[in-house]
This record gives sequence, C-alpha cells and structure tokens, in this order.
Amino acid sequence: MRKIIFILILLLIFAISITTCQKTEINNPNDTTETNKNTIVNPNSTWATLYYGRGAFHVICNVSTEYVFFEKDSIFNKHVYKKVFSCRDKLHENIRYEGLIREHEKKTFFIPVNSKKEYLLYDFSLEEGMTFEFIGFSREEKEKLYVKKCDMIEINGSLKKRLHLVSSRNSYTGDTWIENIGSKNGFFFLSYNVTPQWGEKSMLLCYSENNEIMYKHPDYSECYYDKPEDVINN
Repeated sequence: MRKIIFILILLLIFAISITTCQKTEINNPNDTTETNKNTIVNPNSTWATLYYGRGAFHVICNVSTEYVFFEKDSIFNKHVYKKVFSCRDKLHENIRYEGLIREHEKKTFFIPVNSKKEYLLYDFSLEEGMTFEFIGFSREEKEKLYVKKCDMIEINGSLKKRLHLVSSRNSYTGDTWIENIGSKNGFFFLSYNVTPQWGEKSMLLCYSENNEIMYKHPDYSECYYDKPEDVINN
C-alpha cells in the first residue's frame, strides 16, 4: 500500500512539473515584464528621431535630432495619462511639453498640447489585411491605411509585433510599426507623411529603455546629429 501511495505522489509531482514547463514555454516568447506591459507607453523610455531637409541638388540641410520621453502622470476625462516632453539639444536643456499620452488595449492615444481632442497614435491590435483611418493631429489630414503584412521580429531576445502599413490609395510602403519602438520613421510620424512628398524627412535613430539602447538604426552610428556633414558622412 505504501508503495502505491509513493508511486502516486511521484506521478503527481511529475504531472505538475510538466504543466509548469509547458506554461514557461508558452509565456517566454511574449514576456510581459512590468517595464514592457504596454506596446508603447512604458516608463523610462526615450526615442531619438533624426530630422533633415534637402536643399539645392538634394544636399542635406537643417539637421536636428528630437528626443521624446515621458514623465509624471496626469488625469484627464477620468483617464490616466503620461506627460510627453521633447527637446532638440544634445544636453536636453530646452525641454518642450508636447501633450498627454495613454494606452488601452494595445492602442496608443495622444492629446497634443493646447488641445482636448484625443488622437490615435498607434494601434497594435491590428492584424494583417485590416484597413483603418488615421488622422494626423498636426494638420487634421485623414489617411486610410492598410496592414499589408503582420509578423514578429526579435529585438534583444524578445519577439515584437511588426506591422507593415501602406496607403489604401497606392501600394507605397509608407510606414512600419514595431511594438515598444513605434514607427521606424520617428515617434511622431504623422499620417500625411505616409505618401511620398517633398519636405522634411525623419527616421528613428535610437530607442532606449532605462538608459539602455534597445534599437539603433543600422545606417547610423550615433543617436544624435545636428550637423549636415555628420549625416552625410554616415
């Protein structure tokens, strides 16, 4: 009788260990730690976006780098938001308040400064084949975007959802969104820039968490530029 009870206890322990291993294998690819529980609005995150224009003979000019970061909470319309700040100087002395940001069900909402209207900035609940309307908060221009492809990409050992977006009016690949990182064209990449046009260009240089660089643009060696010759040399 004792042998039977002992065997049953061993079988029970073995079954529990198998269940634990299975849960670990399922959870690991989608690790949701406290610092990465949201797709965009995570604490201690910063984005560095390169902006530049092109003058005569397409020579690069008007180079600057914008840092975006979150600080402190604010309550508006019963929702808790993070305050968004930016600066374009290397020492981060000239800080500008941009507005409020929050996240709900993988959707990121933004209220620009001096505005009470909430805009959709990112939506990682989207799947391949979906179409949605995107409104740029700067010019109130509307753009219907189509999710051409949805896949996963490994960033520093963690799998992140990636959305390839195109304008519904043409097949031009306008933007790519990656979980936590945002748009490859910069944190505040707006809908009216999705289709090709003349004017200021932008691209995300670096994304950092807790002062650790998690993503760096493969074509650039630095996270800050303010001189055209430095960009040209890259």
